[in-house]
Amino acid sequence: MSKFRNFQWGIALSGVAILLSFLAGMYMGTAEDAIREGWKAAAQPALATLWGNDPAKLEAIIGVAWTCLIRAHLHWGAIGAATLVMSSILTRTNVSDLYKQAASIFLGLGAIFYPISWLTVANNIAILGKAAGKASGHIYAVIGIGTVMVGTLMFFGALIYQNVKNNNSADNLTKVAAQ
Repeated sequence: MSKFRNFQWGIALSGVAILLSFLAGMYMGTAEDAIREGWKAAAQPALATLWGNDPAKLEAIIGVAWTCLIRAHLHWGAIGAATLVMSSILTRTNVSDLYKQAASIFLGLGAIFYPISWLTVANNIAILGKAAGKASGHIYAVIGIGTVMVGTLMFFGALIYQNVKNNNSADNLTKVAAQ
């Protein structure tokens, strides 16, 4: 258990992402009508300028917003689970504790931030329009994707290091045994 203690922040962040997935799913399942009505009410000031006073266009964009909310829910669960597994595997590698901690935190932060981009888009798309709504989540997407990619590269770097170190140890053992 002590191996996990050093990586508790990254593992905790991944766990929070999974928890957010469950909470988002629960909220979506219990309040879908209220969520959609809230988006419609928020979009009323922009109905004439963005949607040409066409309720069908507004209803279509509310459908797009709902799809974005589903993406946030699914990404929190999937990325959270994947980063939790990678952080757990990192505990078994022989790279430095600081390296493991950094990689685990990068993974956990990405698991939280990337889905926030979809949540932001879902909440803004009916108010700002499709292009501006999607742009509103851009910074969270960049942070999320960047940190997950850095953490993932560090994860694979640790595995490669482990493999090279183990192979060198095996070669050295063979050489010593041959002498």
